[in-house]
Amino acid sequence: MAVLDPAALKNHSRLFALLDDVGRQRLVGAAVEETVPPKEVVLFEGDLGDSFFLVVDGELSVRIGGKDEKSEVARLGPASFFGEIAALLGEKRSATVVCLQRSRMVKFDGRKVQTILKDYPKVREALVKLGLKRSEENLQQMVEEDFPGVPVTTEGSALSGSVVSASCAPAKPPVSAEGIVPKKK
Repeated sequence: MAVLDPAALKNHSRLFALLDDVGRQRLVGAAVEETVPPKEVVLFEGDLGDSFFLVVDGELSVRIGGKDEKSEVARLGPASFFGEIAALLGEKRSATVVCLQRSRMVKFDGRKVQTILKDYPKVREALVKLGLKRSEENLQQMVEEDFPGVPVTTEGSALSGSVVSASCAPAKPPVSAEGIVPKKK
């Protein structure tokens, strides 16, 4: 069991504020705390997801298409989630996550969390929306890298079914999901 206090869990992320006290207690029961050293890979792109993480402290790098620094698309810090979509939907990981510094995180068992979230559909929906937003931001960045000099904008959001498209309009800066800082170029 994680050392994390169930009452304090809602202070780590707004998603946990959607749970009641019993739900937070159950969630903490499905978690373990881990400390990971710098340069260690926490999860690999393409692996089947069976757990997800909440960063308590530290900094991690999210990389798509490889585990080298050139593949970085985002950095994660305290209150960031990662791995939740693969874990909750039984899909393959869409990115590799590497610790940049000693990081403390809470690891949640996906199957146990799925059982808990059956009683909290709003929390499950919020996690899925967070994952969709993150996917949209990653797609936008990949298009920008493949078509340098062509501004890229998003019309609407992934949550309403829009797509990323190249346009002549100025590019909008990406809006970060909770705790995620887009990679600076």
